[in-house]
Amino acid sequence: MTRFSTIMFDLSEVLIRGLVGIEGELSHLLGQPEETILPKLGGNRLRTLFGGSLTEGEYLRQIIESEKWDVHRDDIKALIRQNFHHEVDGMISLVESLSQRYPLVLVSDHAREWIDYIEHVHGFMSLFRNKVYSFQTGRTKDEPDCFPALLSSLGLSGGDCVFTDDNPRNVEQARRTGIHAVPYHDRASLVHELGSIGIEP
Repeated sequence: MTRFSTIMFDLSEVLIRGLVGIEGELSHLLGQPEETILPKLGGNRLRTLFGGSLTEGEYLRQIIESEKWDVHRDDIKALIRQNFHHEVDGMISLVESLSQRYPLVLVSDHAREWIDYIEHVHGFMSLFRNKVYSFQTGRTKDEPDCFPALLSSLGLSGGDCVFTDDNPRNVEQARRTGIHAVPYHDRASLVHELGSIGIEP
């Protein structure tokens, strides 16, 4: 069985909530259907924010103006930060256990301001030997050159690594570089998959 040396994790919706979860409160503030909220926060603006060339304030200003939302951007900022406090069930204890035997790498598409906040409030972030953020690299994980550049920067080969992410496109890009990439669904299925390749929590 292959001996993996490094385990890589996505952050949002795997370890903590990202944007998913703010739609309920925001729909209440706006008086709009909940299912319409998240699509308006996504798309090219979110990608540009994650790429590091748009600030959070400008990102929210553009959305509020284009959608004609009657809400102050500071209210949305507060909802987003509140959401970041929600940990995914059982995942932090899993990371803590794995960190005792494996180098861990965090690979996250995220905004600079959001990561500043998350690193301040979540102590588990220190468990990661390396943290690679899209706003630093200018690449999101669904881009073909993201994982080759990541492996090169860390001095690793794809066969050294296991990676989990809730986004199927990111999983596919990781697999194309030879990484053993596992779609994230929940803690139990991830533990089962890791066990099947010889990684016990």
